[in-house]
Amino acid sequence: MCKAIKQKIGTERNKLYRYNLIAEYYQEIYDQFKGYITMTKIHSDFIYPKFGISKQTLYTVLNTNIKGDLKKLDEFEKSQLSLF
Repeated sequence: MCKAIKQKIGTERNKLYRYNLIAEYYQEIYDQFKGYITMTKIHSDFIYPKFGISKQTLYTVLNTNIKGDLKKLDEFEKSQLSLF
């Protein structure tokens, strides 16, 4: 596997790990204030100060299949290693 591919896989994996942190934190806050707070308020009061991301990025994070994408990434990496 060439350096560029390894770097791309590492970057994608780190992004997914960060997405996972954000999604878990969002779920924690959502469960704590369920039904009493809007998504905009969660973003402005909790998510933005801690992670510094926009509301659009938060929507992207919450709509990403993090576990599935990590699994695909691991399978791809294993398939690349088995070629040698």
